[in-house]
Amino acid sequence: MPNNPQKPNSTESLIQALVADHKPCKRLWPVWMVALIILLVAVFYCFGCITALYGISGHIAAIFKSVFLELDILLSFIFAVLTLVIVLKSAIPGKEHYAKRGLKVAHAGLISIIVLNIFFTTWQWPLTYSYLETAHCAFDILLYALVPMVVTFYAIKRAAPVDIKRTGHLAIYSMTFFGYAATRITCQMEDSVHSISAHLIPLIVFAMVSRFMGKKFLRW
Repeated sequence: MPNNPQKPNSTESLIQALVADHKPCKRLWPVWMVALIILLVAVFYCFGCITALYGISGHIAAIFKSVFLELDILLSFIFAVLTLVIVLKSAIPGKEHYAKRGLKVAHAGLISIIVLNIFFTTWQWPLTYSYLETAHCAFDILLYALVPMVVTFYAIKRAAPVDIKRTGHLAIYSMTFFGYAATRITCQMEDSVHSISAHLIPLIVFAMVSRFMGKKFLRW
């Protein structure tokens, strides 16, 4: 029988093809620059939505009449910024351990907001409770977080994260804080029933769902 011709080394051919097609990776932008861009997108997007849907001037003026609202918005915004910076850092290969630390910071922020809303709001059951208002506030949190979340995931995927489960979880967590802060600007009700049902419960639910959904958005 004639000898079969020697088959080419497929591995060696693949390596040579990859070497020939090799191009240097684009340099990643500094974390602070990416965080600043996302922050600007989040702020302009949220204020644009609020202006279009509700009008901004009256709501801003009313915030400064309530210490509780000032603290609630400031606290959620601070933790949004902190977790955003950490999640961008954790997306860089070799620095994925930051995601675990970031989740601890996010949990601390969530607990702080819960404590503030439980102990610094008026405990009285409203005469008429509207499930529509509750659903409306929950939808607003998601609406205000949506576009900043898309931008954040785009930036994270560009860095090629390794720990996609924790990184994705933290990314949604961070943007939910933004959505919560923006919703607090438009919904300034200070009774505990509404704060818990319309703001805290959606915030907790989104934080829990992000644990399972975040990694799906980061799959390559």
